[in-house]
This record gives sequence, structure tokens and C-alpha cells, in this order.
Amino acid sequence: MLTPTPPRGASLLEVLVALAIFSIGAIGVSGWMLLATRSSHTAYLRTQASFLASDMAERMRANPAAVWSGAYDGEADAGASACDTVMGCMPEALAKHDRALWAARLRTVLPEGKGAIRCDRGIGVALTAEQLRLPPPFAGLCTMTVRWLERGAGGDAHRGAALRSFAWVFQP
Repeated sequence: MLTPTPPRGASLLEVLVALAIFSIGAIGVSGWMLLATRSSHTAYLRTQASFLASDMAERMRANPAAVWSGAYDGEADAGASACDTVMGCMPEALAKHDRALWAARLRTVLPEGKGAIRCDRGIGVALTAEQLRLPPPFAGLCTMTVRWLERGAGGDAHRGAALRSFAWVFQP
């Protein structure tokens, strides 16, 4: 009759090696998931910046007289607006209202979100009040810049927040 051989621990060693390999793989997969999440958030912020810039450009197209007068130029500020959107208001007051609303949305949606608009009218003549009310064949270009802080996705040297900007040159 054969006598059974005593266990030597070889199968236990195989299980430990397999567990170590599985653990290293799980750590690698979690690292890739973290990178994918950061990249997704970065894409989200850039999409929001583009959306907010497009929204402001449409507001400017709806108020050509204020674009002509330069009322949209400058940093987006959250100053109080005296414009009553129900009863209507003058073009400059509507531009101030639009800039205040844009500044509030930038701060809400983007981390440390800020924006600026600079329009070059492209003409050097003074326009009459009647010409300002007409939809202009706007000869100039406007540059809209949206800035925000974005958390880095690289190694230790790049983990701090980086200032990102989205610049758009358009004709209102």
C-alpha cells in the first residue's frame, strides 16, 4: 500500500504568486481609470468654456448697437445690472447685464473662471444714432478669452493647477 506524501506548500506558493500578479494588475487598472476620469473632467471643462463663449457671442449678435459702441469690451465683471429684461433696456445696459450674467456663469461652471472680450470695430468714423440701431455689417473682429484653473494630470511635477485659456476670434 502506498503512503500519502506530506504536503510541501507548493500549491500555497502558487496561489500567493497568482494573488501578487492579480494585485499588480488591479493597481494598474485603477491607475488607468483615474487617468480616464481626469481626462474626462478636462474635456468637460473645455466643453463648458466653449459653450459659455458661444452663448456670449450669441448675446452680442443680438445686441449689435452695444458691440458697435464697445459696451462689451473688457473683463467680465459681476457688477449689478440695472437692466429690466421684462420691460427692456438700452443697448449699453443690456450689454452690462449680459457681461454680469456671463461672469456669474463663468465663476459657477469653471474653477476660477474669468473672461474678457476685446472688439476691434475696424472703422475710424463716428456713427450716427440711427446707424447704431441698424444691424451693422460689422467690419471688425472680436476676441473672446475664457480662462480657468485645471488640475494637472501628469506626474508629481504637473499635479498643481494649471491656468488654461480658450480664445475665440469671431465676427458678431
